[in-house]
This record gives sequence, C-alpha cells and structure tokens, in this order.
Amino acid sequence: MRLPASAIVVLLFAALLTACASPAPRSAGSPSPSPSPSAPAPAASADPQSTATSTVDSDDPSTWVITDRGIGPITLGAPFVDALALMPGDTRNDTDRCDSVAWWTEGAYDYDVYMAGTETAPDRSPVSVVGTSAWADPAASSGPRTTEGIGVGSSVDEVRAAYPDAVEVPGAVDSEIVHVQAGRIFFTYREEPVITAVTVTTAEMPPYELCG
Repeated sequence: MRLPASAIVVLLFAALLTACASPAPRSAGSPSPSPSPSAPAPAASADPQSTATSTVDSDDPSTWVITDRGIGPITLGAPFVDALALMPGDTRNDTDRCDSVAWWTEGAYDYDVYMAGTETAPDRSPVSVVGTSAWADPAASSGPRTTEGIGVGSSVDEVRAAYPDAVEVPGAVDSEIVHVQAGRIFFTYREEPVITAVTVTTAEMPPYELCG
C-alpha cells in the first residue's frame, strides 16, 4: 500500500522525536551508574600496592609519592642499575667508592633523594633503601610525600595522626635520632619533633650511613 507524502512526513517526524527522547546506547558490559562510596579512612601504614604515577615527573622528585614500596619510580628490590636510570639526570653515583649508592640534591639544596643497594656490585644489587631528607631546614622542604601528605617538614604529631599504629624506634648509633615506623616507612627526627628524613627500607631500620 502506498502512503501519501503527507503521511510519510508525519512518520519521519515522529521517528526523529523518538530518537531524541531515547537515551544514548550504552556499550555492552558497561555498569550502571551508582553513587560514589565515601572515601575510606587512612591506613596505619602506606598501602604497598598504592601508586600515584599519573602526575609523576622522573626529573622532579617533588612529584614522587612515598609508599611501602619505595619513593616515586624507585622501588625496593629493583636492580640498582635499573633504578639508577630512573633517578633525575644529575644524580651522583661515586663508582670509585660507593658503587651501590646514588643521591640527588634539589638545586637550592631544599632536600635530597638517595638510594642504596645491598651489594657492592651494582649490577647484582637490589635496592634496599630509598629516602629523602633535609637536615638544615626541613620545614622548607618541598620533597616527596606520602598519600596522606606526610613528608620531611611534617610534625611528629602529624605523623602519628596519619599513622596511629606507628611505633617509635630509637636510633641504633645516635641516641638523639628517633624513627617513627609505619610499615616499611621510617619518619626520622631528632630532639625537635619535626621530620628531617623519610626512609623506605627492607632493613630493620634506616642505616646510619649509606657509605661508610
């Protein structure tokens, strides 16, 4: 049966209205929207699986995040030579005296970042220590921080509030040094309760010296 032209126009107009009113199709397997859950409370120690790499700049350690796994791209257990390649371009590595130690200093000496391996030969050495410090003026440090916002320059009270299960560990060599341990992360201070160094290590506590 042939429809008159006016009827065809009416049908086309109705089809257009239906298409505009219909929701956009969802791809197969797409979940239905649901309310966002409330954020969980901070853990007592950094989540070893947490990562924050979307804004990390390998040449700018101030963008690095401190976790139980390491600091920024430098992770515990990684081959030292591979980790060295991930440090900023002007990182120092004294191959004559300390093959498995490397350190980088921010241009204005605001803070530094360092790492060390467990063996003297860097080609075989896994990273066992990675840290950041600012002993002269820790409050001015703009270095790496944890996901809870804790880093060099934070107060001890802020550390305890972020990590309520953290424990204090006295330094093995210098009695003035105190470490607040949260998992593999050690927040270090001296007599003044301001964090001067943050170390992530597989050892029982941070080393007194990286290269004796």
